[in-house]
Amino acid sequence: MTFSWATYFTLAQELFKNAPNSPLQEARLRSAISRAYYAVFNESRVFLEARIPNVNIPKTGAAHNVVPDLLIHHSLSNQNWVSVGNKLKRLKGYRRQADYDNRINQLPKTAQLSILEASSALALLKNL
Repeated sequence: MTFSWATYFTLAQELFKNAPNSPLQEARLRSAISRAYYAVFNESRVFLEARIPNVNIPKTGAAHNVVPDLLIHHSLSNQNWVSVGNKLKRLKGYRRQADYDNRINQLPKTAQLSILEASSALALLKNL
């Protein structure tokens, strides 16, 4: 059975929705940001593997740069691919903050932005 990476986005939405008034509010918001990123990253990776013959996406951390760069710069790329690539780069920045920074200014707003960006990117990918 193939895993649907978009379900990470559903989890991100659930975490975000249930964060207010939770004793785990900050952990929920940080996790929502991370899951939103990974939903788009992995759906993008699967998309590229299906569309570009013999594409070589590493199974290392380097993939987090390769995937958005392919979306933005590949010869098959179009405006929608570029848009997804740019959204993925923004999501990566939010995810880095959520995973590594001890303090995040406006965490709820960052989580909300992550949900909106991921929703938009996933909708674009679905229609490509």
